[in-house]
Amino acid sequence: MCVISDSENLIFLHAPKCGGMSFITNNNKIWNNPQGTNHVHLSYIKTRNYFSSISKIDFFNNANIYARVREPLPRMKSLYSFVLVRPDHPLNIDTKNGFESFVNRVCSSEKLIFGPCYRFLMNEKRVIDPRIKIERLEDVKGETIHNTSKSNEVDVTSTAEEMIREHFKKDYELWY
Repeated sequence: MCVISDSENLIFLHAPKCGGMSFITNNNKIWNNPQGTNHVHLSYIKTRNYFSSISKIDFFNNANIYARVREPLPRMKSLYSFVLVRPDHPLNIDTKNGFESFVNRVCSSEKLIFGPCYRFLMNEKRVIDPRIKIERLEDVKGETIHNTSKSNEVDVTSTAEEMIREHFKKDYELWY
């Protein structure tokens, strides 16, 4: 989802499993989700298109834009743990055979089910808008991060780690 603070002239691009809910909860901004975007993770392009469709492209063009990224292995473990406790989640069928099978499904899907952060943040020219202030979740200090203890219990094979490194190669190059 993207969340905005009109009063702060701020847009937060919430990439999945990158600590976005903690960012929103821990910042004293008056957040409001654009109509129809609640719990939908809107990429940079979709967010810009949304503001264009409601004739507020000037707000988008002049807003301070923030985003978080997260090291891909803990991010994938977090997604796996998230899906495990949600029986009706579309990816839950891929949890039955363990983490490696789940990673294989996510990383080999023709549809980008759970993609690299750089893809989430890039524009039509396939570059990241330099206006986006990007912080790594691992560098966040003094903020309560939502519970990640379950993802710490995930058994990671070398094959799963290799698939993640390949699928998220550009994220590793840019931020890790």
